[in-house]
Amino acid sequence: MKNKQTMRKLLQTIFLSFILILAISVSATANNGGDDGVKTHQTNNDIRVYPNPAIDYIMVTENDNVDKVWIYNILGKRVKAYKVETADAKYDIRDLPRGMYIVRLINHNGDLVMTRRVNKINP
Repeated sequence: MKNKQTMRKLLQTIFLSFILILAISVSATANNGGDDGVKTHQTNNDIRVYPNPAIDYIMVTENDNVDKVWIYNILGKRVKAYKVETADAKYDIRDLPRGMYIVRLINHNGDLVMTRRVNKINP
């Protein structure tokens, strides 16, 4: 019985380590332009993506540089793409499963403005 418990804890530790490494890898890929051919423009610490964690939607603080909001899953696949129409727009994420997502903000020239991590939760 003790061997089963030890093996279970070991497998849990390996699994959690794998998920952490994968998350870091996806975040680094998104920050370096990913596979979209998007050039990194500049980061702007005044821009916020909120709420975080999110349930139904995310919002982006008003910024004239942001033209598109792209959302990627933990595997690096784009799962949502929005065109910024108004400053107070809500970007619907209700249909996304619970988990961690990478939000990339793209400017009018197609350059990456910033990348943020958002956690999606289900109440």
